[in-house]
Amino acid sequence: MSIITGDIKFYLTGGAANSDVNASLGGTTSSVEITTATLNNLFDNISAGEAISGDTEYRAISVKNTNVSDTLYNAVLYCSDGYTEGSASTHTEFALDSGTQTTPDESTTPSTPSLTFSTHVGEGNGLALGNMAAGVEKRIWIKRICAASAVAYSADKQTLIVKGQTT
Repeated sequence: MSIITGDIKFYLTGGAANSDVNASLGGTTSSVEITTATLNNLFDNISAGEAISGDTEYRAISVKNTNVSDTLYNAVLYCSDGYTEGSASTHTEFALDSGTQTTPDESTTPSTPSLTFSTHVGEGNGLALGNMAAGVEKRIWIKRICAASAVAYSADKQTLIVKGQTT
């Protein structure tokens, strides 16, 4: 049985049954999958006040290989090349967490262990997840940054993709 796209799933964190994306701030992986192809399925709209003063928010998600027997080798996570950054006022960065740390709110930087955030747009610039054996999950922190004096932009979106090899 080979791994198929549907075997790689994205879950909220914040407790075993957490369904609130705003509470996806680390800790236990939720049994609730992130809704795909839905606007604001992880972050809310940036308010006018946040755009004026600037804002940085965090979310923790888990990426899991739900295949019952096969490993996804050399897995990488990245944003689709179609991601637009509006007027360059907002961008998103990712970091791989080796644990299950939490933050008290969406504005607090996860810090233990220390994480290295960077942009991962396009497959060639993916965040290396390593090998993901059957049932293995990886914790990803997502950092959304809105620069001060950001211009309103209604089409900011991105798609997270995980790719790897099956042999």
